[in-house]
Amino acid sequence: MNRVRFVPPGPPVPPGQIVVEDWPRLDIDPPVDSVPLEGWRLRVWGAVEKEVSFSAEDLFEMGAQEMEADIHCVTTWSVMGSLWEGIPLERLVAEASPIPQACHSLCHGLRRYDTNLLLEDLVAPTSFLVWKRNGKEIPHRNGGPFRFIIPHLYLWKSAKWATGIEILPQEKMGFWEQRGYHHRGDPWKEERFSVG
Repeated sequence: MNRVRFVPPGPPVPPGQIVVEDWPRLDIDPPVDSVPLEGWRLRVWGAVEKEVSFSAEDLFEMGAQEMEADIHCVTTWSVMGSLWEGIPLERLVAEASPIPQACHSLCHGLRRYDTNLLLEDLVAPTSFLVWKRNGKEIPHRNGGPFRFIIPHLYLWKSAKWATGIEILPQEKMGFWEQRGYHHRGDPWKEERFSVG
């Protein structure tokens, strides 16, 4: 299995962060029940040549890759040393062939949650759709069966209970960004909240 590693642009623990052992659960409106694999799909649409969607089986058949990366929450905790298993988002987005004007995206999860990303952040080599962490399936409480992991940005940018990727020709703010969180969210620049 191929493996990539996210190399931090600064110190391993970004400024203002505290390392914790357990992976805390923080969400706005979690689905009460687990999300069954049967019938689940990830849709890619918007500013693309063709809309595509993937079942769980489609993803598993594509061949998993591993990615080593820490995660950093805007609420100041960090979990170090995770090994993720999944598919690079670049592969999934490429299947839809974004049009030349495409430059932004929204990652969608269940229950009205979305978060905006520059297209270049979405398709970075270590931006993944994942289903395992440290050899175990991601539990429902942490966004399983499938969630986004964008390790170079704060964790709110890694939407849980993934349902879709909307490709956009202009920036559109997501759930937390509309409520004052930073439009990009770089932990090493402490881009926690928007100014003004």
